[in-house]
Amino acid sequence: MLSFFGNRRFLMATVAAAAVISAIVSIPSTAAASDMHAASVGIHPQVIIPGVCTYTSTEPELSYGNTGTAVKQLQCELNTAWAHGSQPLAIDGVFGDLTRNTVEEMQACAGIAQDGIVGPISWRSLDAFATGVGCTQA
Repeated sequence: MLSFFGNRRFLMATVAAAAVISAIVSIPSTAAASDMHAASVGIHPQVIIPGVCTYTSTEPELSYGNTGTAVKQLQCELNTAWAHGSQPLAIDGVFGDLTRNTVEEMQACAGIAQDGIVGPISWRSLDAFATGVGCTQA
């Protein structure tokens, strides 16, 4: 009986210590862990540029004629990352001619297909440009 209670006390002490340690040590959330893994294998996690582009963290495929919050995020990131003449894009959530032209310029700089469609590869390039990597081609 004594060894049963001794083992039980040891187990309880171990569980209590683990709880204290986990409270002290910051363990990343599943989403943060997923982003850390993505970055470690060269995939940029979905980006919201703090204090600048905070419309959405979703990065759906976008093309001419689309509207909405994701288009506003795209336009904001393009304004942040890309010098396209003297006039910035209006952040109006409408994927029009100027947005398409700017996307194609960004795609050319990134060395990817210049189709004006913003899919995973275009988002990844734009996220890198908007967070500081920048495009050296004017």
